[in-house]
Amino acid sequence: MIRKCLIAASVAALGTSALAGSPEVVAPEPVVAAPVAFSWQGAYAGVQAGYLDSDMELTGVNLNNQNTMSSSDIDASGFVGGVYGGYNWHRPGNLVYGLEAEFNFSDADESGNGVPGPSFGFLRGGVSSEIDSTGALRARIGFAADRTLFYVAGGLAYADINVDGRSQGGGSPFGYSEGRWGWTVGGGIEYAFGQNWVGRIDYRYSDFGDDSFNFTSVQQQTPHRFEVETETHEIKAGLAYRF
Repeated sequence: MIRKCLIAASVAALGTSALAGSPEVVAPEPVVAAPVAFSWQGAYAGVQAGYLDSDMELTGVNLNNQNTMSSSDIDASGFVGGVYGGYNWHRPGNLVYGLEAEFNFSDADESGNGVPGPSFGFLRGGVSSEIDSTGALRARIGFAADRTLFYVAGGLAYADINVDGRSQGGGSPFGYSEGRWGWTVGGGIEYAFGQNWVGRIDYRYSDFGDDSFNFTSVQQQTPHRFEVETETHEIKAGLAYRF
């Protein structure tokens, strides 16, 4: 009996020693997924509002002798606001590019007297200008820093331009109303507040070149050609929804 007890104790001691010499079992640590980088890819549409300032010059030329009769700076300025939308492609890394279209209504206007030219102040009867709407179709390219996007853009621009006035002494009225196409460049910054909402500040310069129309004064019965040169600056804040 005593012999059996000694054998059992020896076996137990040997088992304990074997377990003590076994390597320690370590539980695996939980795997933490890396944060997913924000992607700018996809379609979006939004609303925007801001300020428009133009550089507009109206010049009258006497067609009989080709003399410049009068010129006037009629720099329409005022509120501008509308809608915009487009699509972004986000390449691996930080490169984002896309296409965007916008259309805006404007109450930009200006009025005043003409500045006398070398012969006489043909526009002294007064002149006014308005820009009723603007638009653009632009390509964009930018650098994404997670939820912040810095971009530049350029393409085609549109503006609905109106000019009205009278010749000196409040005489013959004249008018010009034309939808003009030109080119535009600009840039801005966007920030994504979440997966769907993006705010931005956007600046756009547009050049619509020169246009002209003919006018004959009732008083002098003299044919004239008016040349209209227009440039605009627009700065707008916008808020868009990403689909």
